[in-house]
Amino acid sequence: MTILAFVIILGILVFVHELGHFVVARRSGIAVEEFGFGFPPRIIGWKRGGTEYTLNWIPFGGFVRLQGEAGDEKQRPDSFSQARFSRQLAVMAAGVTMNALLAWVLISFTLVLGVRTDATTVPHDRYAHQSNTHVEVQVSDGGAAIAAGLRSSDVVVSINDQHFTTTDQIITYAKANNYPVFHIVVQRASRTKEIIVTPHTDPNLPRYGLGIQNVTTVRYAWYIAPWYGLQSTGQLIGQTLQGFWKLLHDLVVTASVSSDVSGPVGIAVLTGQVIQYGFAATVQFMAILSISLAVVNFLPLPALDGGRALFLVIGKFRGRPVDTKIENTVHTIGFYGLLLVIILLSIRDVSKFRLLEQIRLLFR
Repeated sequence: MTILAFVIILGILVFVHELGHFVVARRSGIAVEEFGFGFPPRIIGWKRGGTEYTLNWIPFGGFVRLQGEAGDEKQRPDSFSQARFSRQLAVMAAGVTMNALLAWVLISFTLVLGVRTDATTVPHDRYAHQSNTHVEVQVSDGGAAIAAGLRSSDVVVSINDQHFTTTDQIITYAKANNYPVFHIVVQRASRTKEIIVTPHTDPNLPRYGLGIQNVTTVRYAWYIAPWYGLQSTGQLIGQTLQGFWKLLHDLVVTASVSSDVSGPVGIAVLTGQVIQYGFAATVQFMAILSISLAVVNFLPLPALDGGRALFLVIGKFRGRPVDTKIENTVHTIGFYGLLLVIILLSIRDVSKFRLLEQIRLLFR
């Protein structure tokens, strides 16, 4: 289920991205030789309207091959190289734009459906309607809570017959009572369970590994949701740009990558966790991934849309295009460099999420 959900989500994001390139190219009078979903080897292909549409075996990507983009038949009037600079730039920017627009639509949609959020962060807004406010458990790896069987998103009924609304209240209570055993009553999937959490005595492990959060569902009317969705999309784009700036800074300065950064394997694992929270949370996660895809492709790095746009700008300032062979070589090196980073991140993800252990358990 996790793998299927991940492939479907990634497929939609890639399709929308490449559709942006395809539509703007065709509207600009540039011939599209191939619209490929996934990377070769090819599964099936068909030709229509001068464009070959292909479905390929490797689902982690897609491409639009434009007439004359690779340097062949550059003199044809419908070639990419013959188009005006503004149209070339529009084609390069179309994928990023489509991913940003998709994120806006998805976020606006979830605001109508209802978004689960921290009740303390909900603004006092006459358009925001709250419902289903409750207290949820949050557990951390290695703590006594997760070992006892508690799961994040369990609804807290009581702890030692008392009611708490913040993690600080639990900490104060635990300290005042010399870190007692917790008898926690929770609701999970309409069932009530009592779970006993005995604190760790090992100072290297989280004593309880337990937190709680006031969670509420916030909904907006359909006619106002797009405005709030636009604001949220802008904020997420800004936060994502800051995150990538920090990533590049760490790579250059410390030659390290934060453990929070994941590749396709890590994203697949997160997808499996998110779908457990329901449809609205999955759509919201998809919007975040769409923004990440837009920001990554916006970066002026070889093999990415931003890198290709950079070569167009350089050619415009030079008064003549960059030599096609040089540009293709740079993009090829960039592509393999990007592939290497993805492989290294995936290897780390396998270790971080203990996937080999889980696979061994499945076959016991």
